[in-house]
Amino acid sequence: MKLSKIRQIELWENHLVFLQKNKFKNRDRIQHCVTVLKSLKTKTMQKELEEIKESLYIMVSTRNQMVNYIPYKYFDFDQVWNITTDDDKNKKWDKYYQNVGNTRIDKKIEFQYTEILKIAAIEKRIKRELKSISNNKIFWNITGGQRPFVLAIHNLIKSDELKDKIHYLCYLEGNKREMQIMKFKDGVLSDEVTNSYSYQIEGLTID
Repeated sequence: MKLSKIRQIELWENHLVFLQKNKFKNRDRIQHCVTVLKSLKTKTMQKELEEIKESLYIMVSTRNQMVNYIPYKYFDFDQVWNITTDDDKNKKWDKYYQNVGNTRIDKKIEFQYTEILKIAAIEKRIKRELKSISNNKIFWNITGGQRPFVLAIHNLIKSDELKDKIHYLCYLEGNKREMQIMKFKDGVLSDEVTNSYSYQIEGLTID
């Protein structure tokens, strides 16, 4: 049976740990192991980048729009949706995201601020909007989202109506400069995507 790239990486990493217990004796084999691992990870990352780039990017508006800009810039998505509220400060940051970042928002799903605690209503509205899309991949950035939005998105990923789509769930770790990404297929967490992407976009930080 052919092993997935992720499983191959895991096996080689375990082998490297074993070899490093006797570094002097296994020096050549350690170097070979490191070379193989580097090649496997590079190929895996390149494939994943192309797959993720094809996704519909759905972000949750926040007053720190940098967390929404970074995945957009990193993956260069072709289509962007924004889940937001009618709060004046949120509207200000939505505008800032587009003007300063020179980015676009193809569709805006706006909720009244008084609606954000109604998780079932949030799910129903987003599900209705998603009926119109032909893309079978969705990249959800929940970094800036308030808890009701995050819970609603998690429920949507596992819902029967959206199980046929591939979902990527992303959260940015600002102190590590990493995007933690989980892939879901048929509503179940998959091991087919690297857990984290280190972003090095010049001039961009999250404090």
